[in-house]
Amino acid sequence: MSEYQGIQFARKLSKQFHRVDFVLCGLINEPLYEEGEEITIINPGNARNNRHFVTICLPRREITFGTVRLGNDGC
Repeated sequence: MSEYQGIQFARKLSKQFHRVDFVLCGLINEPLYEEGEEITIINPGNARNNRHFVTICLPRREITFGTVRLGNDGC
């Protein structure tokens, strides 16, 4: 899915399931945080290939994006 298609999909979910506040998905390789009126989309990125990740702490709603560091040997 493109980013736009992902947002449209999340909006459709929020209309179908009114109690959903967050959608966590793997739509694209880069991290994404899109806070809308109806729903918030969080894409953690690709930890394996691009070394991005997200940590979500509920119920406090703390969302932190991070990057995996490479070791001295490049792995």
